[in-house]
Amino acid sequence: MRIATPEPASSVLHEDVSWEEFERILAEFGDRPALSVTYDRGRLEIVSPSPDHEVTNRLLAQLVETICDARRVHYRCFGSMTVRRSDLLRAVEPDTCYFIQSLARVPVDRPFDFTVDPPPDLVVEVDITRRSIERFPIYAALGVPEVWQFRDDRIRAYGLLEGRYEPREHSLAFPWLRVEELSRFVADRGQRSDLEIRDALRAWVRASADPDR
Repeated sequence: MRIATPEPASSVLHEDVSWEEFERILAEFGDRPALSVTYDRGRLEIVSPSPDHEVTNRLLAQLVETICDARRVHYRCFGSMTVRRSDLLRAVEPDTCYFIQSLARVPVDRPFDFTVDPPPDLVVEVDITRRSIERFPIYAALGVPEVWQFRDDRIRAYGLLEGRYEPREHSLAFPWLRVEELSRFVADRGQRSDLEIRDALRAWVRASADPDR
């Protein structure tokens, strides 16, 4: 089938795409960071994120990594890798994803097989570019424990509970952290450089966060 790709800051939805066709499309796209795909039981959405989406996503990734660095939390970032399960006919490319609690179980000598390997512990979603396919149900089906969502200039945390995401005040990955408090650092992205924001966050984490709480 012929697959249309979207213009910048837009998306294209394809219906009745088989899993075999989806895997072929992934192989043809190769490493194209300008595009993001979501697959849900025959529906394929291809998104070309806006520049604001990408800037915000990069900043949120820096915030997560600054928190880890400040508290000496070991992690691995896999960016927007495709998390997929053919048995569920579902796949998604997060804006950014991290292994933290499950770091020791990350395969080092073979590709991921998410039927046996753990999903990312933390996924970051920037909800700026409009999408047609709801991604939270896919993350839930894949068993992702925690999602941070940026929407309307706020960061909210959601934890997986009995197959659904419920709002959380504190992060699962960082139990001492009230995630919404990070919103003020993202709000500064138009006035301060990324370095200034990271420095301010690092000082705040070291001064206020209690890892034993």
